[in-house]
Order: sequence, then C-alpha cells, then structure tokens
Amino acid sequence: MMSSQTWLPFFIFLIQTSISSTFVTAQTLLTYVCLNNGNYTSNSTFSNNLNTIFSSLPSNMSNQGFLNSSLGQNPPDRVNVIALCRGDIQPDLCRSCIHNATIELLDLCPNQRQAMQWREFCMLRYSNNSNIFGNMADSPVRMLRNTANVTSPQQFHDDLRALFEQLRVQAASGGSLIKVAAGNRTAPDFQTIYGLLQCSPDVSPDDCSLCLTRAAQRIPGCCPDARGVRILQPSCTLRYESAPFYNLSRIQEAQPTALGPSPPRPPPPVPPLPSPPGNGNDDNTTRTVIIIVVVIIISLTIAIAACVGIFMRKRRKHKAEERVDHDEDMSTAESLQYDFGKIRAATNDFTDSSKLGQGGFGAVYKVSGNGVAM
Repeated sequence: MMSSQTWLPFFIFLIQTSISSTFVTAQTLLTYVCLNNGNYTSNSTFSNNLNTIFSSLPSNMSNQGFLNSSLGQNPPDRVNVIALCRGDIQPDLCRSCIHNATIELLDLCPNQRQAMQWREFCMLRYSNNSNIFGNMADSPVRMLRNTANVTSPQQFHDDLRALFEQLRVQAASGGSLIKVAAGNRTAPDFQTIYGLLQCSPDVSPDDCSLCLTRAAQRIPGCCPDARGVRILQPSCTLRYESAPFYNLSRIQEAQPTALGPSPPRPPPPVPPLPSPPGNGNDDNTTRTVIIIVVVIIISLTIAIAACVGIFMRKRRKHKAEERVDHDEDMSTAESLQYDFGKIRAATNDFTDSSKLGQGGFGAVYKVSGNGVAM
C-alpha cells in the first residue's frame, strides 16, 4: 500500500492540472464566423487600420466591458469594431479575453473584411461597414447545447420561459454601457434554472428585447430537452444552465444606474436669496420713515412730560394759595383780638366823649391817639 507521502505529489499534479484546464477552458474559443464580404491585402490601408485598432482594444475597454470604435477615413478602408465582454466578469479578465480574440480572429479569418467570434467571456466583431453600430443583428447565429436532458420538458420550458421573460425586461432596460441580466428559477424535480441574457449596449431597448425574444424562440427547434443552451447572435446572447455559472455581484456592481447604491440624500434646501439692493430713493424713503417715527415718539414723550409738569406746578400753586388764604384769615382773626384792659384805657373807660356812634355790632368808640375806631 502506498504511503500518504507517495500519493501527495500525485494529488498536487491533479489539482494543478484541474486548475490549468479550467483556466484554458474559460479562455477558449466557442465559435466564429468569417463573412467573406470581400478581402484585403496585407500591408494595405485596411490591414494597417485593423492591426492598429486591434492593438488598442484591450486597454481601451470600459469597466463595463464594452467598446465600439472606428479607424480610417474612407469607407473601403475604414475599420469598425465592436468588443463586448460578458457582463459578470472583472475588467482584467475582460481585457485578457479581448486580447486573445484579436490575435485568434486574424488567424481564423485571414484577410477578411468582416468577421466575428464568440469566446467564453467575450465577443469580438469587425466590419468595413459602419452599419454594425446601433443596428440589431440576429444573424448569423450559433447554438450550443448541454448533452444532458431534462426529465420534465414541458414544465421545465414553462419555468424557463418565465425566467427569460423577467431577465429580458431587465436586460433591455440597461444603459448605454451595459445591458445584461442574470437570475434563477426553481424547475421540476428539485432543479434550478440559472440564466444570463445580454445585449450589445449600442442597440436600443426595443431592439435588445426583440433580439433576445428571437434567441429564445430558437431553443425548441434546436434543443428542446437540453439542460443547458447558448444562443449566440451578433447583437445579443442567451444562456441557461442547471448549475450556477455567473457572478451576480459583479453584474450589480457594473450597473450603477439600475442596481447600484442608493442615491445620495438631496442637498439641504437653498436659503432664500437676499433681496436685491434698491436704488437711492428706496433707501431715502426708509430713512425718512425711521426719522419720522423717532421724532413722533420723542415729541409725544416731551408733550406728556410737559403736561405732567404743568399739572404738578398748578397743583403746587393751588396748595400754596390755600395756605396763604388760611394764614391771612388767621391774621385777621388775631388782629381783632385785643386786650380788654388796653381797649378800656384807649376809650377812656368807654366815655361818651370817645363814642362815635352806634354800629351794627354795638357802640363805636374812638381810640385815643391814633384815630382808629372800634
């Protein structure tokens, strides 16, 4: 019996071989088409334009894996190219796939003015006609199938049709850089269907939807019982399998418009703009109104203070007059109060010779010495 140390190198070899085979398979060519729409000669203007634009394609690919480009002035020598990567792969793998495609397609279709190829992760198409941009093309078509068959074809295709309808709408609603959708649906016998639909982003949403519809309609004719199928058309591709094969998180990352993060919060409301500066008349009017109001307030204050002052002065004067009248009355009363003895002496003891006459209060006498009558 072999020891574990003896088996270890063998297992390492198997793992390395498996990894290497997986990588090679992922980068291998699926199919290609040489359209035989005219030839070009080596070192011609068209040949130089084609080599130049192919050499720059990998580095110019967008992060979403799409590029359409042209090079050349005159239509016979003008090269038009569409490069499209599968929507669920990373940019580095996309550029690597396009690089391999540019090398192999020139070998597969030498001196052809129109050709295309589909690889595991990308598609490359070139032509001397600019009508490849923005126009939907559903032919030529290539169809690949899985050798395994489903056990309940009718129910399977009902579920497959429902999944395709959902993904078709999502893919067609994509933007100008990526139109792709992926998802799964439960199928009969505890199976799951995994699907990915993609369009060339330069076609319109309606053309994308039409292209995918026609691709799905080809399935019953080519492979009605297959567990997995790929329909490859110039403007769109369709694939479904019974096992996962796509990276959904990458698709979500590559579609910032449809599936990206939530939009930022709206900015705070802008404060109202200050009133525009008025002319000199407005300023003078405002200043005049302020002055008038201040003058009125001051005048009212002075008037109220003056009224209070006058009232207080009159009140004090009235009280002073009352005190004077009272003092005079007291003085008059006191002036009438003489000592009886003095009066008697002044009137010579009320003799008749001192009597002047009779008054309302009695006899009136002359006070001797000063002519005062009492």
